[in-house]
Amino acid sequence: MDNKTGEIKLTGWGAVAALVAIAAFGWFKLSAQNQSLQEEGVERLQQWLVAEAARETLPGMEQALQAGDQDAVQAMADIMQEDSFMILSVTRHGTGDEIVARVEYQRMGDSSTRQQRYFRMTHSMVTGWRVEREASRWSYYLAAF
Repeated sequence: MDNKTGEIKLTGWGAVAALVAIAAFGWFKLSAQNQSLQEEGVERLQQWLVAEAARETLPGMEQALQAGDQDAVQAMADIMQEDSFMILSVTRHGTGDEIVARVEYQRMGDSSTRQQRYFRMTHSMVTGWRVEREASRWSYYLAAF
């Protein structure tokens, strides 16, 4: 370390060791985020999908309740259960704490239709993964750069 300018000069094996340490830290952080995306992130995405389905279902449920149609009410309540969606895969583009995730999913009991959507997500060490909003396919591919 040069006391006059405050610069650190790394040469030879010291530079190699510093680069390896930086790369190892980056790899560890990325792999930890990928693991939590596959666990906690999938849970957040599933909650988003259920909340969206509930928002679409509630008006019909109110009408079914007023009409006294218990079968329709039960069918709509089943849609709003967290296990009503099966997430098949989650892939990500982007680095760091802001990503765009591609989600493939299907509704339980409907194996014929697979849907694919994109979501902008953020990660914090304190709060974990958060779904910010839906994104476009274009933003998913742009996030790779």
